[in-house]
Amino acid sequence: MPIDINCDLGESYNAFITGKDEALLDYVTSINIACGYHAGHHSIMHQIVRSAINKNVHIGAHPAIQIERDLVAAIWNVAQLKFTI
Repeated sequence: MPIDINCDLGESYNAFITGKDEALLDYVTSINIACGYHAGHHSIMHQIVRSAINKNVHIGAHPAIQIERDLVAAIWNVAQLKFTI
């Protein structure tokens, strides 16, 4: 029985690179691309899709909705706070 090794990719945003998406394509058989209101920039998403096609990696979607994006933004803002005692 074949095993599908899957990974969520395409979540980087221009200069803010969150992982090594291109390198991971050598180790997975399918990927889910960030889309909708998910993290990531369309140019990064397109680049990963093109690379996945070239490496015969199956592609799926990893969608998000507006509420999730707002929640992530709120969490990110809290994470950036520096507390002093």
